[in-house]
Amino acid sequence: MNRGRFSRVAPMATVMRLPFILSNARQMFTMLDGDIGKQMETQMAASGIVVLGWYDGATRTMYSRKKLDSVAALKDVKIRIPARQDLSDLISSLGGVPQQIDYKEVNAAFDSGRIDAAENDLLSYETEGHYKRAPYYYLNNNHIVQFEALVVPKKWLDSLPAAQRDALIAAGRESALANRNTWVERMDKARTRLEKEGVRFVEYSNSGVLLARAAALYKPYMQDPKTRDLLVSLMTNRM
Repeated sequence: MNRGRFSRVAPMATVMRLPFILSNARQMFTMLDGDIGKQMETQMAASGIVVLGWYDGATRTMYSRKKLDSVAALKDVKIRIPARQDLSDLISSLGGVPQQIDYKEVNAAFDSGRIDAAENDLLSYETEGHYKRAPYYYLNNNHIVQFEALVVPKKWLDSLPAAQRDALIAAGRESALANRNTWVERMDKARTRLEKEGVRFVEYSNSGVLLARAAALYKPYMQDPKTRDLLVSLMTNRM
C-alpha cells in the first residue's frame, strides 16, 4: 500500500511518516506491533482493509560527495530528492537546496556537479552505484523510517471459511517477521560490502539539531487534536 492511500485510510500513518519522528526500524516495529499499530489496523478495517503484516519499507538517509561534519554543514548543499513536497520542505528546513531529479539521473547529476548529496535508503545507494560518487553515508540522519503493509480486502477475508481465514492471517504475520529478518541480513551484507568499497559511515556531531530544525513541519499536527497525542508520544519515545 502506497503513502497516499495510507494517509487516506489511516490518518495516524501520516504522523509516523514525519521526518525524524522514528529514529530506526526497531522503534518503528515497537510502535506497529503495539497499541499504535492496532489503532491503525482498526482505522484501516473501517475502510474495508485488513492488515496481515507490517513490513520494513527502508530507512531514508543522506549521502554526499564530501564529508559533512555537522548539521550546519548542510547549508546551501544541493541535495537530490524525488518529486515529493514533504522531502523538499525537509531539505529546505535543514538549510539545504532541494533538487528534484529523476532516480535514473542521480549518477549523472553527481558527475556534472548538479548535486552535492542525495537521500535514499542503503540498498538503493548500493545497487545503483551512488556510493562511487558519494562515499559518505550518514547513520544518524534517518529522516524517514518507512513501513509497508501486506493487506487484503476485509469483505473477501470475511467470506473465507474460518480455518482458511485463520491460516491466511497467521501466514501474513509470519511473512512480516521473515521480511524483517531478511531485511536486516541484507542491510548488514550491504554495509559490509560498502565498507570494503571505501564508503565511510558517518555520524553528525550534533544530530539533535535535526529534530529542532524540522519542528516547523510538525506544527499542523501539534495543532490538530486528532494527531497531537500520537505525535507527542512518538517524540517522547524516540530511541
